[in-house]
Amino acid sequence: MHSALVNPHYFLRELNLALKDNAIYVADVGQNQLWSCKHYKMKEGRFLTSGGMGTMGYSLPAAIGAYFAVQEKCNTGKEEAGREIVAVMGDGAFQMSLMELATMRQYGARVKLIVFHNGVLGLVRQYQRTAYKDHFSMIDLTGNPDLSLLSGAYGLSYTSISNNSAVPERIREFLGKEENGILEVFVDANEVA
Repeated sequence: MHSALVNPHYFLRELNLALKDNAIYVADVGQNQLWSCKHYKMKEGRFLTSGGMGTMGYSLPAAIGAYFAVQEKCNTGKEEAGREIVAVMGDGAFQMSLMELATMRQYGARVKLIVFHNGVLGLVRQYQRTAYKDHFSMIDLTGNPDLSLLSGAYGLSYTSISNNSAVPERIREFLGKEENGILEVFVDANEVA
């Protein structure tokens, strides 16, 4: 995989600093959700998650829904346009709702996607490591698509980060782009929540 990987805890602290105060942050299910709960500091924005319901794939459609809720408030004069909406997910959760990229594109929803890529169902792997003494089953995601190619197919920008030194700059560049995009963050499969 990659010789130098990103520390997700560090990444999310830096993301927290870079997001606008009124951003809408949508966390998926899995390690990313636990990391987000530890490191995202609420400002005046919103933090959306499905809680303990285990609904992998939640963040992308929820972020699209948040976009339209904001638009409705803008149309009624209750809110200003231009809020950042960021969906944070793992590569496993992304696979469960990636078809919603077509919905996002069709209806012009403005959403930024951050995908932690560790090549496994991270939280399931973490539990299996503890409960089954490193006997892993059904967690391998090495068949996932190339997100740079998938981004292009849906008209999204693509950025990746594979080491900590690039984190602050890449986050600022990614959030500063006008178009929707995917930021793929390569993390170690052994990282724990």
